[in-house]
Amino acid sequence: MGRSSSQNPYGASNVVGWSSRFPAVPAVPHYSWHKDTEKHADLPKACYNSYMQIKDGDIIGVTGKGFTSGIINMGTFSLPGVGISHVGIICKHGNDPVVYESTTYGRPACAIQQKEVSGTQAHFLDDYVKFVPGKIWHYPLRRPLYQDEIMRLQHVLDKEIGKAYDFGGAIRSGGAVFRTLQATLRDEDLDTIFCSEWVAHALRQVGVMQAKSVSSWNPNRLCRYATRTGTCSPPILLKENK
Repeated sequence: MGRSSSQNPYGASNVVGWSSRFPAVPAVPHYSWHKDTEKHADLPKACYNSYMQIKDGDIIGVTGKGFTSGIINMGTFSLPGVGISHVGIICKHGNDPVVYESTTYGRPACAIQQKEVSGTQAHFLDDYVKFVPGKIWHYPLRRPLYQDEIMRLQHVLDKEIGKAYDFGGAIRSGGAVFRTLQATLRDEDLDTIFCSEWVAHALRQVGVMQAKSVSSWNPNRLCRYATRTGTCSPPILLKENK
């Protein structure tokens, strides 16, 4: 059954950036990348099982092992090595799931820009789970996105590819008081982008999440909020800590 393009299926109205030019169609029941089971047979078992449930718009959370990850966790009232210190979002690129993220960590070449970059970038999920250290968690959206929502998500993410990393966002995530002051005094700014800022922006533009200022979110708070409000189901372990 269809729905009007001005209606947010998660219950909100007047969604920022909602476009009426995309036709409403039923939610996609499956994804082409789920069919090629042999291609992903070399993935760890936990990763493989969760991988087969991945869909557009799902959040990927990382429990990092480094110093910066520890500072972010302590600043968001979580134990280092336990809480989520980095996030990305899934969207298809061609027929494969890609993790869109903003980071300064050394990564292989971006799947879209075809070079190593700092800031907003994208990596195929198959590769991502192999080169990212720490535990990786999969936060599934409660329902698959409609086709027009997927198209909107792709547009929003691809538009921001290549932007610089927001070091101020990392600082805000590492201190609760500083984050509160910055969120109050600082206008939303996407000229540079922090990881949770990008994910919150994408979900808001699609209509999945409401946020007055995406610059006020940090990884831990975003994942907690998404789970608590029912935007996402409880997380599934995608990769063990290595």
